[in-house]
Amino acid sequence: MATVTLAVGLFATPVLAEEARPSPPPPDGFDDTISTDRPGNANAASVVGVGRANIESSVAVAYDDIAEGPDAVLVTFPVSMRVGMLAPFELRFGGGLVGIDANAPDGETSAAPTDLFVGGKVQMSSAEGARPSSAISFDVNLPTGEGAFTAGIPALDARALVAWQLPAGFGLLLNAGVATVPVDETRAAQALYSGFLSYAIPGLRERLGLFVEGFGRVGIRDGGDPQAHIFDWGAWWLFTPDAQIDFFIQHGLNDDATDLQAAIGFSGRIR
Repeated sequence: MATVTLAVGLFATPVLAEEARPSPPPPDGFDDTISTDRPGNANAASVVGVGRANIESSVAVAYDDIAEGPDAVLVTFPVSMRVGMLAPFELRFGGGLVGIDANAPDGETSAAPTDLFVGGKVQMSSAEGARPSSAISFDVNLPTGEGAFTAGIPALDARALVAWQLPAGFGLLLNAGVATVPVDETRAAQALYSGFLSYAIPGLRERLGLFVEGFGRVGIRDGGDPQAHIFDWGAWWLFTPDAQIDFFIQHGLNDDATDLQAAIGFSGRIR
């Protein structure tokens, strides 16, 4: 796998926009809970309430087997802020803070800034009966990083988000949209998809949830545009109504996807 492929694969993963789970009814003992855009790659079909803010952070490690040269081991510290503005809109911004290349070609560990993003999300409908919750998100990734931690150009990520609460503690979240990625010093449009299936464990008062997810980006134009397909799984724990910890492990399913990623995250709500 070429080095440029690593940058594309990393850009397509939770380094910049770590995401999501359907918003279930509050667990036993909680009258209202934080709803996050993590763990996973999908964006949640909900917005932060007016006058509230979510801080969502993690430590992420990515490993990629490079065909020519040393394997890549990259560490990032993604942090995003979601702020409830005028109903039904939230402002979103953040980035990876700093990236650490733990296996640089010169054999030494190096650090560099990462790309930042800014965007928003609009709630279109709330769940009621068989009707799902739905939203639209749009993020612009800014090329503020360096080396393996930047896409090199501004890039758009726009999605339609739909979530259903299913019987027996299950939830289904779907994302579909378009993103731009760097290809040969320019940009190419790609269709993106995500299917996120969650399960809230009733024996633990529904505060512990598990998930599996398929995520990918596929080139729209003919030719050799890179495309990435990913499978990930993990869990989250709501230990207070305003705080969540989580983890995920992500497996690349093709050469253009980062081979393996793992992350541990913490999210808190200010209200």
